Amino acid sequence: MSCIDARVNEGFTLDDFYKVIDIKSKQWLNTDMEQFLRPHTLFSNKFEGYLNEKQIDYKKDLSEITPWEVEFEY
Repeated sequence: MSCIDARVNEGFTLDDFYKVIDIKSKQWLNTDMEQFLRPHTLFSNKFEGYLNEKQIDYKKDLSEITPWEVEFEY
């Protein structure tokens, strides 16, 4: 609770907590990092960094990509 209280005192909202959980769960589930999906890790002093991470959809269906979205280096 102390980590959560500290983040609330810094002005973070309930939605911020949900967003961090979603971001890190997508990244860490079914990997070696899964063991760190716990409040002490998610809501530590790295919380704001986790919150501001750009979310990447690694599971985007390739059929959704148009030829104009693909960049090539020549």
